[in-house]
This record gives sequence, structure tokens and C-alpha cells, in this order.
Amino acid sequence: MAIFTRTHRRVASEIGFGALGPRTFILPMVALVLFLAGAAVVDSAFAGRAVPGLRVGGVDVGALDADGVRARLLREASGPFGAATVRATLDGRSFEITNAELGLVPDLDRSAEEALRFGRQGAPLLRLDAWLDALTGRAALTLATRAENGAAEAWLAEVAAAVDKPAVDAEIRRPAGGLEVVPCASGVAVDRERLLAAILAPATLGDREIPVPVRTLLPVVDQDASRDALALARATLGGLELTAGDRTIVEDAAALATLVWSERIPAGSLAEVPAGAVVPDQRSRWIAWVRDENVRAWAAAVAAALDRPARNATYIASERATRTRSSRLRMGSASTRTRWSPRSSPSSAAAGRVGTSSRRR
Repeated sequence: MAIFTRTHRRVASEIGFGALGPRTFILPMVALVLFLAGAAVVDSAFAGRAVPGLRVGGVDVGALDADGVRARLLREASGPFGAATVRATLDGRSFEITNAELGLVPDLDRSAEEALRFGRQGAPLLRLDAWLDALTGRAALTLATRAENGAAEAWLAEVAAAVDKPAVDAEIRRPAGGLEVVPCASGVAVDRERLLAAILAPATLGDREIPVPVRTLLPVVDQDASRDALALARATLGGLELTAGDRTIVEDAAALATLVWSERIPAGSLAEVPAGAVVPDQRSRWIAWVRDENVRAWAAAVAAALDRPARNATYIASERATRTRSSRLRMGSASTRTRWSPRSSPSSAAAGRVGTSSRRR
């Protein structure tokens, strides 16, 4: 207990309660109570009516009751709203249509209900903040609308038909000419619910532009999990040229495709997907490997085409060659007196050259 008391006194002295005195806190509290009481009086005075300064779809409905809100919106909002244009845009494309062509009409009953509820729900401070926004011209509600005759749904289908693009799965195919690798690609689809909600909640009675919300469609085959297999399959597409000495062989893509085997299997655990993306229930991936038995057979065929056995050097002496060699010897050394008959054997000629060499030394 003693420790608690000293701690309490120390904190009190640090924040200076003793120096400020009780009046410093009592006066603001009294002012706040009076302000809340005044707000309650004003709220009671406008019971059953919209908060002063409130705007719905750009139309001032402040201090009006439900019938007054409906009448003013019917008079000031219905005509301009029907003629206004909705322009949905995505990547440089636009889809334009009027509210009337969409079958959109103001929902007067719901607009009146929302107007009368504004500033009268939630905690007292939140209600006070709503009143202050309305009194300063910052409170605005969207015009409640509804879609009739199915025209909006038909327009959404037209936009989706122009925008939607299915996902493409990665593939390793085996046509006659070798492997074929098809990369994967994510698709897109219009988020019809969000687009419909946007056109049903106009912030203005005039023309408006709405970005088309889309969702990413992930392919069934995961690209990241299949990266190694696709790279191995692509390695066979350019063919292969092998050179050994003066011999060269060229293997085309069809021949190399026989060395690689591929299979599509369940993906298992995958990396985190983008937020909001549409993920297939079952995902898969490609695996690929080199078939050892095919590689051994291929290597043996390559060796048979490129290998050549070693050969010993051979010398062939003919009468013509001996004459040519003899003449070269006579012209090549003027000091050499060795002259041998063309019919001499290569061994005797070699002996003559050796003798000559010994005499020169």
C-alpha cells in the first residue's frame, strides 16, 4: 500500500494536477455537457426530418421530412439522372450508356430512409460529427437507385464479353517435329458485382466515369512450379550441332525430343497468390527429366558417327617420286657430290645422305 501511494503521488506531481487545480478540468467538462445537451435539443427539434445541410445526390434535402425528401428528389433528380451518361473505362477502352438505357431509376423511398437516418445512429460523438459535417456542407449521400427490366445485367454481360480473357495453361506438347512449349498466362474477368454496385451508387446526377473492376484468373498450371520443366523442354527446340575434328553431326528438335520425358502432376503447396485473384480448385505443374536409356543409345550413335580409329603413317616409293626427290637433292646442295640412281632403294639413298653428312662434318 505504501508503495502504491508514493507512486500515485509521484505521477500526480509530474503531470501537475496540484498546480492546475480542479477548475481547469471542471470547466471543459461543463462546456462539453452543455454542448451535448444542446445537440440533443436540436436533434429532438428535427426529429423525423433530415439533418440541416444534408445533400443526397447533389440535391439539398436538409430539414425535410420523408415525403419532402421524396418529392424534391422526384422533381430535381429523376430527369437529370435518366439523361446522364455512364462511361466505364479499362485500358483505353470505354463503354458508354445512359442511366435510362441501363434501366436505372432513383429509389425514392430508400433515399428518404437513408436521409432521415443520417446523424442519428452510432455513439453520441459520431452523431455529433455527422451533424457538424452536415451543417458545414460536407455531408453528402449517394442517390439510392435500382435497376429495372434487366437492362443493366445485359449491359454488364456486354462489357464482360469484351473484357474477359480466359487463363492459358502452360503446356509441353509433342507434335511430329519435336516438343512444343506453351507458356501460361493469367486471365481477367469483369467483377460484375462491384461494377453493378458502382453504377447503382451515383455520387452526382450528371455524367460519370467508372473504372471497370476486374479480377485476375490464375491458370490451372502454376508457372513458377513448372519453370524448370519448361526450361528443359525449351532447350530441345533449337537442335544441337556436334563437331569432332573434321566431322560434324546435327541433331534436330525431333531427335532431341526423344531424350526428354514430361508429365503433369498435382501442384502441391504453391506460392502466395495475388489478393483478389480467382484460384482454380485444383492446380497442377509440369515436371520433366532426361531419360537415361535414351541418352545412352543416343550417345552411342553419336560416338559411332564421330569416332575414327588411329592410323599409322605409310610411305610409298615410286619411280616418279624417286626421280623428283633425286633432282631436289642435286639442286639443293652444290657441295654434295652424291648422285644415286633412280632405281636405288630408299634405304641406299638414306645411306648416301648419311655418308655425305659425315664427310661434311
